[in-house]
Amino acid sequence: MNIKFHFFIYYKREDWNKLYDFEEELLLNEIEKNDFDNFTQDMFYNLFIELLASYDINKNEKYYNMANLICNKLLEVNPNNKYGIINKFQLLKRKGDLTEEQLKELDNMLNNNSDKMLICAINILLENKYQAKKVFKDLTEEEKNVFENFPIYNLL
Repeated sequence: MNIKFHFFIYYKREDWNKLYDFEEELLLNEIEKNDFDNFTQDMFYNLFIELLASYDINKNEKYYNMANLICNKLLEVNPNNKYGIINKFQLLKRKGDLTEEQLKELDNMLNNNSDKMLICAINILLENKYQAKKVFKDLTEEEKNVFENFPIYNLL
């Protein structure tokens, strides 16, 4: 299988932060043209993380819009992916748009989960900062290093 991606799929947050102006519509169209499936989802999750981390630094709405499109496309592939749901909710959280129903869904996810990184993320979204920090402290050093690079850590 030979899949070609646009060059920006490999950009890191440092690269996005150096861009001053670009045609948002062009990049959104390039994202739309890609196949989102189980094979490509990891690359798009990585791009989502880099774009959202850049958005947190420079508040460029273009990065938010691109991250949102990627998140929506990934949820189409797997609507029950807990990390995908968390990603969508963290986008909404940044805009103050989490609904009561979504907060209840997060609470249910919290009570039915054993993944410490996911539990930490959910606590951040629920604004249980004390509990999030407590769970974070219990992560392994490797998990802490990974989690600190996730954009959701910026909300802690």
